[in-house]
Amino acid sequence: MRDQRARREIPLPTYTQFQQPRAQDIGLFRRVLGGLSCHEYEAAVEAVSEAFG
Repeated sequence: MRDQRARREIPLPTYTQFQQPRAQDIGLFRRVLGGLSCHEYEAAVEAVSEAFG
């Protein structure tokens, strides 16, 4: 977003939050990649479904 009167950018708190990965997101990502690269598809799918419902 930009403040046209002040001619500056306005940081959005929600966007800033999405730029910083949470610890559980990093752990999930590692589990999924590990499962897929080792052909453990079932475990990888279970990890994703548990995290995202």
